[in-house]
Amino acid sequence: MSCGDCETVTGESDVTQFVDSLAHFKLRDTPLDMQATGDLAERCLTKFDDAEASLDCRAISLYAVVAQITSGNALMLAYVPDICRRLQTRSVLEQPVVGPGAEDFHREVISAICVMLDSAPEKLVNESFAPVMQYLVRQVSHIFKAEAMVTPRRKYRRPAMVMPKSYPYP
Repeated sequence: MSCGDCETVTGESDVTQFVDSLAHFKLRDTPLDMQATGDLAERCLTKFDDAEASLDCRAISLYAVVAQITSGNALMLAYVPDICRRLQTRSVLEQPVVGPGAEDFHREVISAICVMLDSAPEKLVNESFAPVMQYLVRQVSHIFKAEAMVTPRRKYRRPAMVMPKSYPYP
């Protein structure tokens, strides 16, 4: 599959075909060389920016790049400023928190932000990164609200009805 084929695919098969297109990079088998790192970064960051791609596909593309950074691919560190810039876009920060693929998308964005904060020099994380920090606060707030809604239900729910073994009906 060529990169062009991958870029034009939309819908349910979008994720599968995109992941299949990454298979030739051998992400787990061997370290990536300079050309392969550049190809991977270009393909994944382009897909991450694609507003027409499913959120699952966008999450996987971000994961592939961030995983290379966390696994020690020093060549991928050259893309940290570009990743930081992309994480600051409205299409990322204002993505709805519910819907198909939204949970995984936001999980990968939060993971990427954490990796950027750990690996980026202080000059990358400055006042222009403020919208990203506000995004993190909103996401954490959303998680705490969801947990607060579930906790009372757990506390006050009725115990499950246990049928005695001698009960004659199935």
